[in-house]
Amino acid sequence: PRVGCYIPGGLASYPSSALMNIIPAKVAGVREIIACTPPGAGLALNPATLVAAHLAGAHRLFKLGGPWAIGSLAYGTALVPKVDKIVGPGNKWVTAAKLLVFGEVDIDSPAGPSEALIVADDAAEARLVAADFLSQVEHDPDAAAVLVTPSEALAHQVVEIILAELPYLPRREILEAAIRNNSAILVTRNLEAALEFANAYAAEHLQIMTRDPFAVLPHIQHAGSIFLGPYAPVPVGDYASGTNHVLPTGGCARMFSGLSVDDFVKRPTFQHLTREGLAALKDTVVLLAEAEGLPLHARAVAERFRYA
Repeated sequence: PRVGCYIPGGLASYPSSALMNIIPAKVAGVREIIACTPPGAGLALNPATLVAAHLAGAHRLFKLGGPWAIGSLAYGTALVPKVDKIVGPGNKWVTAAKLLVFGEVDIDSPAGPSEALIVADDAAEARLVAADFLSQVEHDPDAAAVLVTPSEALAHQVVEIILAELPYLPRREILEAAIRNNSAILVTRNLEAALEFANAYAAEHLQIMTRDPFAVLPHIQHAGSIFLGPYAPVPVGDYASGTNHVLPTGGCARMFSGLSVDDFVKRPTFQHLTREGLAALKDTVVLLAEAEGLPLHARAVAERFRYA
């Protein structure tokens, strides 16, 4: 099999995404790994991304980004080979392109602009919640961060910290756009209502910053990756804790999981029956085939016993 790994770029460079995409494919035994990443000014690639792709085990890397990269991988060009599966995160255009080519190739999941949901109670420390909130909206203007809490006091404290820090932070224009367009701080009547919202939102990243996060965990039904407690911020999952940061977005954690070795493994079934084994199942097969109006299905089994 041949796999295409999309490594995002543009507003930032992501050597970590090269590792997250390519290493599981390599571990799974994929024979040919084709990587694509958008170049920067002068068609130059970020050296860290190039080195990460090489060390992780990519066989070829193309300076190609956006929907054009997805289309090239899905259908093939004179230079870019057609692949069997495309994995990797990207912006909303890359994600839309992956969904369009699904069926021509397999994909991992719709892994679009970054999003994080923080569920916190009055035990959470406001400065940490604010730091985590801001860390997730620095990716690009389409990123999203949401805090949902039953503590009105915590909500006000986090708002005050964000407003105080925002004028002095790097990437301020990106932060402001992401906060204005996609982010929110919500106060619920109780923790149960916050968890109900969390399951409806089905976040890519879900942080649980409550008094007892492990008591909350069984109530979570939908999330891409879950971060428990005050010492599990999302960036540690992005880079070093051992989980994969290629995760479903846009509510797709309701039906998709994060990228893993399993995404590169097919599981064909097989069967071998003796004559005695088939005889034991014959009547069942014939009954069902005839009930479905498929007499030749029934005959394919019965024929083997006609001259017994």
